[in-house]
Amino acid sequence: MKNIIKLIFFAFVITIQAQEFSIYLSGGKSGLKYSDIESSKLKYGGNIGFGYAYNIDRNWSIITGLEVGINGNKFILDDIEKNRYEVDAKKSTFDYRIKIDSYEESSSFTSINIPLMLQYKLDLELPMYINLGCKIIFPMEQNINIKANNVQLNGYYPDFNLLVDDLPQHGFGKIRKLNTNSKNDLKPIVLALSGSFGFILKNNDKAKFYIGPYFDYGFTEVRMKEYLDKKSSKDLFIDYSPKGLDKAKLNNSTSIFHSDFASMLSYGIHLKYVIFFGSIKPRNYNKCFGNNGLFR
Repeated sequence: MKNIIKLIFFAFVITIQAQEFSIYLSGGKSGLKYSDIESSKLKYGGNIGFGYAYNIDRNWSIITGLEVGINGNKFILDDIEKNRYEVDAKKSTFDYRIKIDSYEESSSFTSINIPLMLQYKLDLELPMYINLGCKIIFPMEQNINIKANNVQLNGYYPDFNLLVDDLPQHGFGKIRKLNTNSKNDLKPIVLALSGSFGFILKNNDKAKFYIGPYFDYGFTEVRMKEYLDKKSSKDLFIDYSPKGLDKAKLNNSTSIFHSDFASMLSYGIHLKYVIFFGSIKPRNYNKCFGNNGLFR
């Protein structure tokens, strides 16, 4: 029994000496990468979190942790002119014409991320590290704000050679500024390939700085299946509003351009501060267990 207690204590000491605890900040561009929407740009964002590393030996470590991610996109387009045939409240067909001076969409969402990575340290004069693995990402609700300036909605009736450009009660006229807010549910869990590399700067025997570039590249769809299954006809920036001009709403860019796939994408600079770390150097454990060895 005495020997078993000694063995457990020995294993505990080894484990304590082979782990690191850290806080870190990753900053750069972070958001969704949409297929077929090149004008949708990533906003500035990143992650802040707490990390844990178990050192297998002097070079290899297993890393995990918990972080909060800030993500967003921006879409801007100027001088828009679109048209499509529609049917009004009296079942008459007309050419619905849209002119917009500027359209700007800003979207954002937070996420809870769990990294699972393998780290390799290079024993150089200035030590380096390489991390590679994946992240399990839990996205929250996406908030979308859209605004447009100088919107003109006209209706041309070819049967009567008539252009209606000022009939607000039937959805035609000019809007100087139009704002629309909406929300999208995102998948509860998505996956991303994650990696980073850089330099290890020692502060003292019990602290280190890690600094270098990082990336997260998602390989699963972020949006809900219900959203993708919708056979949306919203290929116009503003749908025709037969109930009046004041009921007009802006459509978001992913509905307008029918993006087939959206995944996570983040990149920037990663800065980590190790607040406690253990050494993997061989120790004289006889001080703990006596001069006669572990089991003697």
